Amino acid sequence: MSSFLIDGTGRQHWLAKKLQLIQMDTYSPQLIARYGYVQGKCHLLDDEPAIVADHEGWTWTAKIGAGMY
Repeated sequence: MSSFLIDGTGRQHWLAKKLQLIQMDTYSPQLIARYGYVQGKCHLLDDEPAIVADHEGWTWTAKIGAGMY
């Protein structure tokens, strides 16, 4: 039996409702993820991916194929 449960099912808390859990503690603001693909060349990313933080969050970029990031 576990002392903790992390419900990763989103804002609707499907798992917590299904298990009839009474207490739900929120530890972060709403998080939004986006993804996309970019064609081109970026020699800085050719050998290893990069994670860059700024005032809006962070961006993870990696080369996934020839000229595709």
